[in-house]
Amino acid sequence: MNERARRSNGRSKNVLQTAAVVLFRDGHVLAVRNGAGTTLGEGVRSLPGGRANNGESDLETAQREFEEETGLRAKRLVEYPGNYFFVDKMRINGGVVPASFRVFLCTDYEGEVRPEPSGETVPEWIPLKDFHFLHHTGPNQGAAVFNAQRHLEERTND
Repeated sequence: MNERARRSNGRSKNVLQTAAVVLFRDGHVLAVRNGAGTTLGEGVRSLPGGRANNGESDLETAQREFEEETGLRAKRLVEYPGNYFFVDKMRINGGVVPASFRVFLCTDYEGEVRPEPSGETVPEWIPLKDFHFLHHTGPNQGAAVFNAQRHLEERTND
């Protein structure tokens, strides 16, 4: 882990803590399309996730955001190599802040996919081959998906 990542794990008040979830099914990855009024921009796709509430761990944030945005309850979330990112400058609410981004791989879940009641996000199964070509929140999204897929493949080959 690099020094910048070590510092951000200390939950500095100046670092925006975020977490997300990768879920694969039948050659697809579950993403959410952001609605009007979201800080990320209407139509932008991202992994289900978001900002931590006060006192919330990365895992708790990922679980809560995943359920809020997709209707699914993650029964098992795992970390994998290449699941942590630190961004010096993330645009949020018109400002620029440093942010941490930890992604978990969902290997077991329950429930049915449904849009967020507020309409803020709409879950969509995106063909894995197309995910990297969509307009999404940044290069870390693609790297997180790629690293999760590689982790699953390595586990299968063991």
